[in-house]
Amino acid sequence: MEVTEIRRKKLAQLSGNYKSRTEFAKKLEIEANYLYQLQTGKRKISEKTARNFENKLKLSHLWLDFDNIAEEPKSPYESNSKSKIIHSQQELDLLHYFDLLTSEQKEEALSAIKATAKTNKDLFIKLQPIYGDKK
Repeated sequence: MEVTEIRRKKLAQLSGNYKSRTEFAKKLEIEANYLYQLQTGKRKISEKTARNFENKLKLSHLWLDFDNIAEEPKSPYESNSKSKIIHSQQELDLLHYFDLLTSEQKEEALSAIKATAKTNKDLFIKLQPIYGDKK
């Protein structure tokens, strides 16, 4: 599913929390007609608009971009590649804050995570195929 369609779907999901389209539009600080156009797909929800809505609704960064309803593997480690499907808001938050770090800070954070994983045998076993037995 295309990200603009996911955003539209998630916006529709959020609108159910409000009594009317007008009330939801006021919360987003936009016109109700514009909200209608976004909800019906007559207009696409741009990157800038999505981030703006997330801020106004106090949602985590990129919340509108991920379809959490999509079928996911039973375990994030079942995939054949090293990438995995993000399936929790906590993981989205971690990725967002990790992205803000410098390269040096990212290395330090990964080292700390690996050290923690080694003290937790179950976690280490899950991470070992991804990161190997380094540091």
